Order: sequence, then structure tokens, then C-alpha cells
Amino acid sequence: MYGLKYVFMILPIISPLFNIQKCEPLHSIVTSTGDGILIGLYTCVQSIDDDAFENSGLDSVSIASTVVSIGQDSFSGSSVLEKIQFFGDAPSVVGVDAFDDVETGAEAYVSNTATGFGDEGSTWNQLTIVKVGGAY
Repeated sequence: MYGLKYVFMILPIISPLFNIQKCEPLHSIVTSTGDGILIGLYTCVQSIDDDAFENSGLDSVSIASTVVSIGQDSFSGSSVLEKIQFFGDAPSVVGVDAFDDVETGAEAYVSNTATGFGDEGSTWNQLTIVKVGGAY
């Protein structure tokens, strides 16, 4: 989808996939790895819709601490998705098969102070939990 390898929630080009109301950007970056897209980070993304990144070519995703809901099949079929970084506690709602058929051994990187993901090495929604030091 869009030839991207990395996504930081959220991309203005695909904002209809998110529940956004009057978001204020934190900052923007431009990738120089051939992806060539302006990526905006926003503070108020609360949900990722069903099928938002289904069958995408993403290999890494960072999810803001404000995200409380990840829809059904949101990242399903993203067969090269191997790293998901969460900048907060586990979303309170995760739809069926949200991370189904991602890369075998895909990992969720979470703060060691984050709640709701389980212990280091455990499985959360088909992702292996990797705890990293400190709070984000």
C-alpha cells in the first residue's frame, strides 16, 4: 500500500482510515529511502479502522500512545510486518485477526512500564512481546 516501509501514525495521505478530529501535528519528517513521502505524527489518533493496512508491504509500524482501538484485520496479511512499536499501554480494543498473517516471529516492542501486553516473551495478538527499558 503506497509503497511504504515505515508508518508513523498517522499519514495525512490516508487519514480517512483513522478517526481524526482537529489533530495537531507534533512534527514531520521526509524519508530519503526511496519512499519519498511526508509523514506527519499526530497526538490525537484514537483508533485504526478495520482493514486499514490489510495486505500492506509495511515492515515496521509505530503506534501512538493515544490509540485505544485497533480494528479487525487492520494489519492482517502484511506478511513482511515484523516490528510494531507501541508508545503506550495496550489498546483496550483489538479487533479479530488485527495482526493475522504478519511475518512469522513478528515482535511488539513495548515499554517495560506499559500495561496490558503481558510478560516479556509472551504472545499478545499473535505478536511476541519485547520489553524495552523506561517509559516513552
